[in-house]
Amino acid sequence: PNVFSDSSSQVKYYHQELETSSLEEEAINPPLEDQPTRRAWGYAATLDRRRSHVRDTLATLSEPGARPALFHCAGGTDRTGIIAALILGIVGVPAETIAEDYTLSARHLVHLFADEEESPIEDGIPLKEYTWKRFREELCTPEVMLMMLQHLEEQYGGIEAYLLAIGLTDKHIRSLREALVE
Repeated sequence: PNVFSDSSSQVKYYHQELETSSLEEEAINPPLEDQPTRRAWGYAATLDRRRSHVRDTLATLSEPGARPALFHCAGGTDRTGIIAALILGIVGVPAETIAEDYTLSARHLVHLFADEEESPIEDGIPLKEYTWKRFREELCTPEVMLMMLQHLEEQYGGIEAYLLAIGLTDKHIRSLREALVE
């Protein structure tokens, strides 16, 4: 639940579901042993299968009245990471920097598991031994984001070409750039 969804007359709330369903994920995800590859495949699937949702999210963020803006997802790495990567790519941030930015989630999200008895990925590891570095290696390595960006390059010709292919306009892209770069 979002605190702004019903409680503020001063904040415009916008909800967009980017997550693919579990059945859809099973159908499009090959059985991969490697966690970063599996996550990157899921991100690519989101970009490919939720094109209208990605377009609508970025179109909304491109509107002058929509900023300042806060965007997030339930966990903080996946859908948030995808949208952040696209926005950073629009303004010319290099892929390596986008990937490193994505990994910062580990430092700020590991505390969400403080009430859990075990780590979110590996069974049997006591939480006190579950550090942000382990979280980063399991859930948000730079390789995940680099593979997603490579997918966009190979399949669409890059971030901007992807955004145009899914229906974002030059005006939307220009608006985001102007809002984020001095």
